[in-house]
Amino acid sequence: MINSSDVSDGEVVLINEQQSFSDKLILAKPLILKYMFPLALVYFAEYFINQGLLELLVYDCAHSFGIGHHGQYRWYQVLYQLGVFISRSSVEFIQLQSSFIPLIPILQTINAIFLFWDTLKSFIPHVIIVFIIVFYEGLLGGAAYVNIFRLLHKSIPIEGREFSLGFVSMSDSFGIACAGFLAIPAHNFICNMPV
Repeated sequence: MINSSDVSDGEVVLINEQQSFSDKLILAKPLILKYMFPLALVYFAEYFINQGLLELLVYDCAHSFGIGHHGQYRWYQVLYQLGVFISRSSVEFIQLQSSFIPLIPILQTINAIFLFWDTLKSFIPHVIIVFIIVFYEGLLGGAAYVNIFRLLHKSIPIEGREFSLGFVSMSDSFGIACAGFLAIPAHNFICNMPV
């Protein structure tokens, strides 16, 4: 299955001729719980917030620095993307160990539950609190993504690395798609609640 040849500088180059379906299943099985489930859950909670809740978290001008409803939503997106950018860019300085990876989906799910509850009860008094939570949401999402792929790259032998990276990369899309489907009935449920 794998051929190797020496390169002039002493490295070994592995050439993947063809992995069978059973080889790929063997590679995929340990990836599901360790990498895919946490990443899918982080992205599910993250995009449930972004697609289903943020447009419902609006504040009057007295409680939003004078920012209108459309501006608030734009700031939510800017702060979310800024959090993602910072955490993905800081992997050289802050690297999470694999034992911390399961904590990220728990924290992101807490964010989603907290903001969902606020859409029902309106207990957050000022937009600044939502700004901070959304920035933190981005930090968590970026940290999950970059650290899971860093750990995957470090722990998988080179002959299975390409397949493993590609296989695990489906999990964020799966989480996003599930969040999009759930955001529709959740949005309708929240909007139909008596005020």
